[in-house]
Amino acid sequence: MKKNAKTKQDSVFRLDGFSLIIFRKKFHFIHILLIMLSIYFLTYSITGTVNRKKLAENGEVTQGYVYDIISKGSKGVKDYKYRFNVNGRTYYGFDIYAKKEIGDSVQIMYLPDNPKENKLLDRLIKNDMKRLRKNTLFQKEIKKYVP
Repeated sequence: MKKNAKTKQDSVFRLDGFSLIIFRKKFHFIHILLIMLSIYFLTYSITGTVNRKKLAENGEVTQGYVYDIISKGSKGVKDYKYRFNVNGRTYYGFDIYAKKEIGDSVQIMYLPDNPKENKLLDRLIKNDMKRLRKNTLFQKEIKKYVP
C-alpha cells in the first residue's frame, strides 16, 4: 500500500451506525441534533432581540384595533390579534399580553420601512423604555403614552 493513499480510517466524514465520524472524532446523531436545535433557538432569540431593539429605536406609532381573540390550550392563554393601516395597506400583529376586548383601540409601533415588524406600544413601554427614549420620532409624543 502506498504511504500517501487514503484509507477508510483517514476520511474526513464517515458514518458508523448511529454516529458520524468527523476528523476521527465520533459524534452520535442525537448530539448533532441537540447542537443544531440549540443553534436554531439561539439564533431565533438573538434575531427577536435585535428586531425589538430596531423597532423601539426607529419605530413610528399608529392606532389599530383588536379584531380577534383566540384561546389556546387548557390554561386559557389568549392570542390578541390586531390590525392597523399604513399608507392605505392593512397590517396585522398579535400579542398574548394585551388583555383587551374585540374592537378595543390599541397603539402600535411599527417600522416605517417594514410595517410587518410591529408590536403593541404598551408592551414596548413595559419592556424597552430605555430604547424608546432613543427614538427621535417617538420623543415628541412620549408624554402622551408614558405618565
